[in-house]
Amino acid sequence: MLDPRTVADHFDEVRAALARRSRAAAEQLDAIRPLLGRRRELILKTENLQKQRNSESEAMAELARRGDKAAMAARREALKALSSEVKALETELADLQNALEEQLLAIPNVPHESVPDGESDRDNPVVRTWGTPPRFDFEPRPHWEIGENLGILDLERAAKLSGSRFSVLWGLGARLERALVTFMLDLHTRVHGYTEVYPPFLVRAEALRGTGQLLSLLQI
Repeated sequence: MLDPRTVADHFDEVRAALARRSRAAAEQLDAIRPLLGRRRELILKTENLQKQRNSESEAMAELARRGDKAAMAARREALKALSSEVKALETELADLQNALEEQLLAIPNVPHESVPDGESDRDNPVVRTWGTPPRFDFEPRPHWEIGENLGILDLERAAKLSGSRFSVLWGLGARLERALVTFMLDLHTRVHGYTEVYPPFLVRAEALRGTGQLLSLLQI
């Protein structure tokens, strides 16, 4: 999620970067600009009133030491009014923060300045290549055809269970998947200095904020 303070302090730069992604993203940012301005106003006003409240509290303490009950009564009313105003502003600010956060979550991250502009993957430049593409004396088949012919991949059953773009692995296919996972973990923990972690299967919504996946998961 974009940081609201960064967006407020560098609005034009953030908008220009988002416009490189899409006009819709830039327009989404335009829509929250009034909220950003109101947020700043509320923060400044709340902080100023909190300072006044602290000053009133210190003055009350001094009057209590002097035993000036009449002055204390007047100060008490002023302090009560300040506290009520601060509480109202804090409530408004909290509501605004929640609304702002929900809208910021729907806005994509800004692209890095090194990322080239383009309409599709055809506009992506080739940064580097590894190896040489092999040449076959036959027409190679895609992996899904090979997997189904070997009886280790079942896309039709996966579509019934989970929808499109999923797969069910059978027998040697499932063993191959498990072996590849183990190989990857062993390689990176033993050779490349990574630490293996086994986190919980369930997480709080707050843990997913900023990953770019929360809204799509909520829609599911």
